[in-house]
Amino acid sequence: MVGLGMVVLGIVSSQAFAQNEVLPASVSGPSGPKITWPHPFLFAGLGVNGAGYSSLSGSAGAGLRIDARRLIWEAGASYDTARKANDNTIDNQKGHSRRLESSLYYRFHSGWFAGGGAGWTQLSTTNYSKQALRPSIGGGKDYFHKQCAAEDCVDEWSMRWQVDYTLKGAEHVDPKGCTVPNGQCTNDLQGPMLSLYLPSPALARHVFWRTTLGVYTLHTTVTSTDPSLTALQKGQRSVTAAFDFAMMYRF
Repeated sequence: MVGLGMVVLGIVSSQAFAQNEVLPASVSGPSGPKITWPHPFLFAGLGVNGAGYSSLSGSAGAGLRIDARRLIWEAGASYDTARKANDNTIDNQKGHSRRLESSLYYRFHSGWFAGGGAGWTQLSTTNYSKQALRPSIGGGKDYFHKQCAAEDCVDEWSMRWQVDYTLKGAEHVDPKGCTVPNGQCTNDLQGPMLSLYLPSPALARHVFWRTTLGVYTLHTTVTSTDPSLTALQKGQRSVTAAFDFAMMYRF
């Protein structure tokens, strides 16, 4: 119900912010000009978390993006108040996450786009810090709905959806928070993330709503160098999810 409410709110908001177009309505859309040079953007939102993190968190960030006719590029940095609430350590009361990421996609004549990227994350807690560098691959499509009378068309609403699969990457936990030599306490998190933008960033608008839903698999954190115990922990896999809703402003 929460996700459905967000989608409805986003559709309503995309119409409410139609006056924010910086290009004439008559040329916006799939056949009109795109954002061909980097535009900065800001965003802030709320998240619902799994994987032992605090159930609710806030996030904020900034970045640059291009939405040209063939090229889609985004790079950004963000801060999230999510902390580890259940990691079997004592008095781990504080924490936050930081992230740097960049992705690049090619848009085909059909309107579909595909590409990939990479992201660096750092979880800092009272007891330890953990870093990960993970690549991703994915793609998606923009949709535009117009209401036409004779030769005049008006954009009613638009959206972009995309799916990016986060691959296993390199993980490292500092020795203070890990009993394994060299701090290699890993869990090989990976899985798909669905993103929905309202309206589509391909249009020259300022305000966007972005909803993301990630579903990830991971194994029990490796806490031993014993081969049999390590194999057992890697075989104990579980599924977790994270939901995020943010408002973005592009300059």
